[in-house]
Amino acid sequence: MNNQAEFQSAFELFVDPIFWMEVHTGRIIDCNTAAEHLLGYPRDRIIGQHQSMLFPPEQREFYAAHSATHPETGTTVKAEVFTASGLRIPVVVTTIRLKLEDREVMLGIFREMTEARKDAVALRENEAMCRFLLNNTSVFVARYSLSGELLFGTDALCSMTGYNPREILGTSGFDRVHPDDRPLVRAALGEAIEKGMNHKVECRALCKGGGHKWVEMSGRIVWNDLAGRDEIVVAIRDIDERKRAEEALRLIADNMSDMIRVTNLQGVVSYISPSHSRVLGYSPEDRIGKSAFDIVHPDDLERIVKVFSEGLINKKPAKTEYRVKHARGHYVWLETIGDLLRDDEGEVTSVIMTSRDITERKRAEEELRESENRFRSYFSMPLVGIAITSPGKGWAEVNDRVCEMLGRSRDELREMTWSELTHPEDLAADLERFEQVLSGQIDNYTMDKRFIRKDGGVVWTSVGIGCVRDSSRSVKYIVAVLNDITARKRAEHEQERLIAELQKALSEVKKLSGLLPICSSCKKIRDDRGYWNRIESYIREHSEAEFSHGICPDCAKKIYPEFYKKYLE
Repeated sequence: MNNQAEFQSAFELFVDPIFWMEVHTGRIIDCNTAAEHLLGYPRDRIIGQHQSMLFPPEQREFYAAHSATHPETGTTVKAEVFTASGLRIPVVVTTIRLKLEDREVMLGIFREMTEARKDAVALRENEAMCRFLLNNTSVFVARYSLSGELLFGTDALCSMTGYNPREILGTSGFDRVHPDDRPLVRAALGEAIEKGMNHKVECRALCKGGGHKWVEMSGRIVWNDLAGRDEIVVAIRDIDERKRAEEALRLIADNMSDMIRVTNLQGVVSYISPSHSRVLGYSPEDRIGKSAFDIVHPDDLERIVKVFSEGLINKKPAKTEYRVKHARGHYVWLETIGDLLRDDEGEVTSVIMTSRDITERKRAEEELRESENRFRSYFSMPLVGIAITSPGKGWAEVNDRVCEMLGRSRDELREMTWSELTHPEDLAADLERFEQVLSGQIDNYTMDKRFIRKDGGVVWTSVGIGCVRDSSRSVKYIVAVLNDITARKRAEHEQERLIAELQKALSEVKKLSGLLPICSSCKKIRDDRGYWNRIESYIREHSEAEFSHGICPDCAKKIYPEFYKKYLE
């Protein structure tokens, strides 16, 4: 073999670890893969080191002196190799001296002792598995001295705070806790040391780039056999997202109109949102530590306790309505949804309830019920016809008076539409207004219209139409109020006939009225234009009267005395 590369290629095939060192300096110039596995260091961490790094600290001086004597080829000696994890592995070392590229080198072939090899391999496998598990979990596991100095940490710290555990080994863990939380962490550490028990605390860990993250620290005191001292083993979990979510929920709870209440499994209040003060008049101090049931209306109490208990048993959300007492003494209707809160292990720890004030809705429902009752009473009135019809013009419901007016039974009407029964001369006007209701232009209208009865007769009605719409403004149904005005219409018709006859009679009669200027001598009458007319001409012009001439007795005696005398004889 002519060079180091050929040596390396050849010795990579060996199962045993092999190191080659400069004879005069004792510096390691190369090693094979088996050597890396033995020490637990990568090759670049081994090359360039003094060969004494292979041995435990207390044995290094001895092996350094042994190497300085330039042992002959084939020399074998028992030794211990000191690995990166601190293990001591018994080996047999065989040395070979040779010249390589004008350099005198010595090869060390390390052969692990059989039993020790098995134990070491098993130990390395266990150690590798533990390291794999620790470095691939989101929980940061660390060992600290009792003074808080970091002795060991897994790689989870890097993703959690940005710090590489190796760069902060030997530093105080308190330096990476938020200053405001250090007293809390120191107190928890003191309690753990004093009582020798697990202790859990939440605090803010400082991040490398600035800022902080919320973490949950859980630790206890353990005895380290290898180091011969007490140490603190701590598991640190990132809870920043949970804390931010809790803060967001707190802000929502503090500013929402709905009320949030948390109780333990016995119903004792542990939290209420500020909205309780606004809705019920209670401050957190008034309610925390008290039973959630002590302000429930007595008539609702048994039912609410049952709902609460069944929710715990069935482990399902529950929704109910009930009354609670306001701080001022009156009762408020609440709609409440309850659910269970669980810890990280899934165990139920408390109950959370979200409530809203539905007093106004309950009042509206009561008013609606009263209105419906009033409507039902009106519906049954015998003097007025009331019908509920659909947007499709069908009869949905009618009272007895409608059936009486139209001469048909309810079943017959349900099979027909009101347009079928409307008099043809009234249908177009009715449909025009009905379409305006459907399109949203108007909500109601009134009109007089005729219906065709089953017997062929006609009934006049005064119809009032009103619609009920849904939230989208579409018509749900239509209420029609029908009054029979047939008699009135007949009276009106008779009155109209009489008026027409009178008007006709009056149109055939002309009469003079007012003052007539007449001459006291000749008896001529002055017209509107100032002309004097003979009385017979004026009357003939201003009336339909005609004249037939004669002579009265006085005038006959005066004008025709002889004729008058003879007439008398």
